[in-house]
Amino acid sequence: MDEAHIPRRKADDSDLGFEQLRSEAIALIEQVSGKVWTDYNLHDPGITILEQLIYAITDLSYRCDFAIQDYLADSAGELDLQAQALHRPAEIFTCRPTTSADYRKLLLDVLPQIDNLWLSETSHNGIRGLYQLSVKLKRGLAPGEQEAVVARIREIYRGARNLCEDLGGIAVVENREYELFAEIEISSAQDPAEILAKVYFDCARRIASGVKITTYDQIDPDNRSLENLFDGPLTRRGFFQDDDDGQQKTGFPVSALFEIVNRIDGVDQIEQLFLVRLGTKIYDRIPSLDDDAALDLAVPQNQDQIKVRLNRNGRELRVAFTDFKARFEEISSKYYASRRSPLKLPMLYRPIEVQARPLQRYFSIQNHLPSAYGVNRFGVPKSASPEVKGRVRQLKAYLALFEQFLVNFLANMDALDVLFSARTETRASYATAVLDSQQVHDLEAVYPADAARVFSEIVARFDNFNERKSRLLDYLLALYGERFNQYSLRHFNYYYSRDEVDGVIVDNKVRFLRDIVELGRDRGAAPDYQSASAPAISGLARRAALLLGFTQPLWLTAAIEAVGVELCSHEDFRRRIDVEHGMELVDTADLDADRYSQPARIPVASEWSASRLRDELGGIAALGSGLLSETLLRHGIAIERYRVGRDSDGENYRLYFRLDDAQSWRLGEFSDRDAAVHAANYLRRFLLLLNRDSEGLHIVEHLMLRPRQAPANAEAADFYSFRISAVLPAWTRRCSDPHFRNLARETLRLNAPAHVFVEFYWLEFERMNEFERLYRAWLECQRDTDASAQDRSARAVIDFLLQAPASQDEHYWRAS
Repeated sequence: MDEAHIPRRKADDSDLGFEQLRSEAIALIEQVSGKVWTDYNLHDPGITILEQLIYAITDLSYRCDFAIQDYLADSAGELDLQAQALHRPAEIFTCRPTTSADYRKLLLDVLPQIDNLWLSETSHNGIRGLYQLSVKLKRGLAPGEQEAVVARIREIYRGARNLCEDLGGIAVVENREYELFAEIEISSAQDPAEILAKVYFDCARRIASGVKITTYDQIDPDNRSLENLFDGPLTRRGFFQDDDDGQQKTGFPVSALFEIVNRIDGVDQIEQLFLVRLGTKIYDRIPSLDDDAALDLAVPQNQDQIKVRLNRNGRELRVAFTDFKARFEEISSKYYASRRSPLKLPMLYRPIEVQARPLQRYFSIQNHLPSAYGVNRFGVPKSASPEVKGRVRQLKAYLALFEQFLVNFLANMDALDVLFSARTETRASYATAVLDSQQVHDLEAVYPADAARVFSEIVARFDNFNERKSRLLDYLLALYGERFNQYSLRHFNYYYSRDEVDGVIVDNKVRFLRDIVELGRDRGAAPDYQSASAPAISGLARRAALLLGFTQPLWLTAAIEAVGVELCSHEDFRRRIDVEHGMELVDTADLDADRYSQPARIPVASEWSASRLRDELGGIAALGSGLLSETLLRHGIAIERYRVGRDSDGENYRLYFRLDDAQSWRLGEFSDRDAAVHAANYLRRFLLLLNRDSEGLHIVEHLMLRPRQAPANAEAADFYSFRISAVLPAWTRRCSDPHFRNLARETLRLNAPAHVFVEFYWLEFERMNEFERLYRAWLECQRDTDASAQDRSARAVIDFLLQAPASQDEHYWRAS
């Protein structure tokens, strides 16, 4: 089979070999100094030094040809896959249940009490996206155990559900039993009781479930690709055959039992085999069953019920029922024990062999030079003249320059595990190293006193960490077929400086890379509304929020409410506030440049919360009323809108905010200029946090709002079927930009499941507060069994959506 990868291109070994490098070096020397120096023989000191440098370069070349995993391992030789943003096949190949066969695999894998199940689409007054599950339970379960299994099925389905899908109902089907009649010739080497028990057990499993499970320890990884093994949801108890969908309700061929029995050790020949129900013999095929019934095989409960006759050399062998029952129960116990015990998946992988490499270890070339040079560990004789000692130090300094490049190269090689990873604790993409006196004798005489700091500062001037790390993260994301250019942050950058936005983009890419499995696999995942441990956030909301640069709080109004202010329009603000609270407007033209200037931008502690910043803003009269103008919230994040200057009497400094070209707003008075400048920066940071921490979205599944008691109006089926509403804030700086809204709509449409229609609602703060109150009440009702309360809360959310205007470019259903 052809290799499914691009072969690695390797350089010719001679390209970096000693002789090749020496020839190229001599050629370069000839070009630059051939007119004044032509002695390139071995006795020349310059050639001797050149050959030592070439020898060191060949050592670097050797260290560049290790296995990739050796470079990514830590100093102990351990490979941290999570830190390197690498994932094992069981994590990256598997997906959420999507088809009915996927849900069947998942439930059969988790619940050994299930023999078989069928998932089929159902309709409730035309509402699409609902499914009916018919389940065949293991024989012998008590009624209480059956109820527990059904409850567990609902719980598992809720955790694996996709957007705009739900379980309409679960029906436990009736077992319709058939008797097995057969005459089988067996060999003399096998125990008849063992063969008889295997015949009944294997045929019962085939008839009852049709499930073909191969435990992972029985699979040869060389004969089956990992992509095929982990196709669909992850099953930890074995591999479920895809060629069998378990739909035995459409009929069952009796011929399938011949294949089952023939595979049993000890069976030589099948003389006859058929099934019997209510006195009717069935040789060909069991006809299709009703929806409320499933096939089953009657297992003998006494000696008279054993209808399978075993022959050896033409003579019938009588198997005692007690022996048969003991063997059957033993086989059955082993089977259900294997379904209850998860298997170790790493047995399917070839272990990653990693070798610890001391990549940064360096032995100075000066130690290889003859002692006459005076630079090796023996140094210069004490009797040498000061002139000789000075020349030796000159040579040592000259060689140290070259060696610094060598050790820096090794330091960068040793740092590859950090560079090609999702780690950002070190905000530097280039590494440096320092030589020490153990490597180079008398190094302190020519080396900087604080070498590590000096070299780091030099390299930092050329190290654009954000740009380089961002490109490397793009490469790691491309390994998983993802792109993450953060166009929304770059083009709609209202919150950060140019340097800051590059750092934020790097951090967002790291977040995306760390959660790459969930963000890819669960992009269509629906939340489990009845789970008290996990927030009701869909996979689509998580992915879209990260792509758009949203912080995605659980409640979008919480950030503003937490600081105790009420957000209102600027017109409403002016109506409700008086001059005593500082609402004084002046002509912008009066803030001439001679007396008033833009405050300098100073750093504000990143760990300060919005509440802490508000405490620092006691001198801002505009916040003293408890009201916050939307205009100030949106535009107060721009430092160029502020002006600081002395008042007319020259005693205090005033801080102004420019509303527009005509009017400016006096925010407060301060005793000195520094206090006013700090207030402007604190206010800007305070407003920036409120903007940023209010950005996110709610995804409302219309299907989950359907009536639970009274039947839904058939005319409303289109409203409930495959539709979601994306509810976003309209009050932040970015979300008030119509161009950003277009980007958000495009992002959600591209990442939503193809069959799901998305409606968009951009709500002002008051309306969002009302929506979140209704939505929170509906979420709380989902954990309640009171169907009437669920319907009332759902109706309130529906009424809100029908009354709230959707985006003008959207067409959506409205009730008549």
